[in-house]
Amino acid sequence: TAIAKYGTMCAAWDQVPGTPWSSSCTPDSDFGGSANWCQIPWCYVSARCKSAAPTDVFKGQELFYSYEACGAPDCYNHADAPGCPYDPHGMASYTVFDPACPCLFHGAHLPPAVYNHYPSSHPGLYRGNPHIFLYGTTCAAWDQSPGTPWFEYCPAGADWCSPDYNWCQIPWCYVHENCPSAVPSGVFEGSQVAYYSYDTCLGAPDCYNDPHQEGCPFQETENMSWGTGVDCPDGWRADNDTDDRDDSEDCSCKFQGADLPEHFYSDGDYENHTAIAKYGTMCAAWDQVPGTPWSSSCTPDSDFGGSANWCQIPWCYVSARCKSAAPTDVFKGQELFYSYEACGAPDCYNHADAPGCPYDPHGMASYTVFDPACPCLFHGAHLPPAVYNHYPSSHPGLYRGNPHIFLYGTTCAAWDQSPGTPWFEYCPAGADWCSPDYNWCQIPWCYVHENCPSAVPSGVFEGSQVAYYSYDTCLGAPDCYNDPHQEGCPFQETENMSWGTGVDCPDGWRADNDTDDRDDSEDCSCKFQGADLPEHFYSDGDYEN
Repeated sequence: TAIAKYGTMCAAWDQVPGTPWSSSCTPDSDFGGSANWCQIPWCYVSARCKSAAPTDVFKGQELFYSYEACGAPDCYNHADAPGCPYDPHGMASYTVFDPACPCLFHGAHLPPAVYNHYPSSHPGLYRGNPHIFLYGTTCAAWDQSPGTPWFEYCPAGADWCSPDYNWCQIPWCYVHENCPSAVPSGVFEGSQVAYYSYDTCLGAPDCYNDPHQEGCPFQETENMSWGTGVDCPDGWRADNDTDDRDDSEDCSCKFQGADLPEHFYSDGDYENHTAIAKYGTMCAAWDQVPGTPWSSSCTPDSDFGGSANWCQIPWCYVSARCKSAAPTDVFKGQELFYSYEACGAPDCYNHADAPGCPYDPHGMASYTVFDPACPCLFHGAHLPPAVYNHYPSSHPGLYRGNPHIFLYGTTCAAWDQSPGTPWFEYCPAGADWCSPDYNWCQIPWCYVHENCPSAVPSGVFEGSQVAYYSYDTCLGAPDCYNDPHQEGCPFQETENMSWGTGVDCPDGWRADNDTDDRDDSEDCSCKFQGADLPEHFYSDGDYEN
């Protein structure tokens, strides 16, 4: 079904088959009258958004939606509001797309033959994508949505104000070749789905093919209010721009909250390395993780106090703008840069005599990111298969289907913000990391022994040897999950704890219902932009299937 995409980004969701209200929005509905709301784009937003309305779909859940976030009037709750009935093109079509260039599959699914037999060069290439039947059917920023053909090129944390990524947040749909703004598409090459258009979606600019077009970079404006990942008040920002912007902004982990895009490693030397999809995505001592490119050089008997000290140092991939960025040798020919300093560590790989080398953050000749008095139980190893195959006791093997469960909690990293991990659904892209509800997602931790002074009981693999975890062992990170009032909360990069996070919180905690005078454009962004709807909203409910 389409429930995993429902409300995640601006779209006329209620006419999409497989969504909760689609049975009330059939093609013969009175879209100019009582069913006008069916055609109006909306998305889920923070409770802080001034136009937020509580949802009736998932009863008992703290979830809010907004039409205004997508530049539309709320004709569902207020049919006589200014701008109702919704008819953005003024042609009595009542659709988000231009009636002169209609979305071919608006209110429908892509025909199965399209994704089963095309593109001609590789039939069925995308049929395994779980929601491929929705792709391009109506106006939405499809390429920023997980599980779509180009999503790997639109990773969480990308610079949406760069020409390399801004197109990801622009709405589009598939159209007929006769549409004046039609652009050829190669996704389903050879099929009837051969053209797409940005322009039909409320006049959105084509910043992918022509970044110098008026309206680029794409963002919310007075004339085009459509929820995006970010605004670009200073216009385009080149990825190699090294101006005087603050380093803490420039040196965040580029793929925090996402997997490494496949195009970096597919058809390459490391395609079959088991942990390659996580490599460098967030701060961690990646080179000692089995299944990563350099792990064979970082065996347990290596000289970690000497020539192999770099094996133990946390790092992540960063923007080329980061002043400490170094080009990678792992994926030759790729524009990809890494940084140790982004994770608060010295670069002892390239500069073994640099201040702080050899890396030994606890000063006990352990040379590990974790406290030697409270070691990460599986640092430099994988979780034992018995742990995820037979536990938790209440539901044996509950998480064994997660593709990288064998890495979870093995070393210090913000595991809960990484896709395919047990708690990732509670840490969606675009969440307010400065809220007590989400800040814990960006804190590093690992599994530890019960005798560790900072050990906290864990229920993920309840009944197994993996029964305790610790934030504190990871360079003294605070436990803002269990005690948000602890010193150091909300967790963020500081002088004493420099560790790449999704965002900094200079004003401290921000409650989700805080309705202060912050700008609406910040408060009313689509809450799950670039992510799927967390399963806990609909699992075991009326709309699960």
